[in-house]
Amino acid sequence: MGLDDTFDKVEPYELDETCGQYFKAAEPDVRYQKCDNHADYKICTGMVDLSTFVPVEGEEEILCFACRFNETIAYNSQSELSFDFTTDRDVNDHFASTLKNQQAVFTGHDCCHLTINLAEADGVHARIQSSP
Repeated sequence: MGLDDTFDKVEPYELDETCGQYFKAAEPDVRYQKCDNHADYKICTGMVDLSTFVPVEGEEEILCFACRFNETIAYNSQSELSFDFTTDRDVNDHFASTLKNQQAVFTGHDCCHLTINLAEADGVHARIQSSP
């Protein structure tokens, strides 16, 4: 499972063991890689579309869109700070509909693990929720 790099939805990805890249069953020719922050720190569920990825000049990391903005990843010997960016709602209608077979997602934290519900960051969804 991973969050696609357009942050539209959490989807299953299959691993091509011959090359170590991932793909979606519906689009087997498009190859993905897990964000390097997953491999290095186990803190990101983002997937990077290798056909559209544009590397940052001077950087070798392959980071998802969200992780490109991180300056520092907090870490100490006692605990790691980790993130899940996910949603339980359909992005195609600005999070108005719930996704089938998806448990409720709440923004919050538990022992240095932060969960961010992407629906709460969508401006259109926020306006719809606050309308009388």
